[in-house]
Amino acid sequence: MRREQWRALKMAVMAFFRFAPTRLSLLFALMLFQRVTAGVGLLLIIPLLQLVGFDTGSGMTGEFAGMIGRWFAALA
Repeated sequence: MRREQWRALKMAVMAFFRFAPTRLSLLFALMLFQRVTAGVGLLLIIPLLQLVGFDTGSGMTGEFAGMIGRWFAALA
């Protein structure tokens, strides 16, 4: 983006913040929460595949799969 576009974007965000600061703060908090939950979901894919029998190799993911398996066993 060019400098003018960044400036226009900054002005638009500032105007929206002046108009609805609570909503903008909530929006950013929800976006952050969505990113965190998406990251956790991606981290759990390989260990869950190992738990159901899909061979993904050994190493650190095997240890993580064991930890996830123990966690699920504790829930049951």
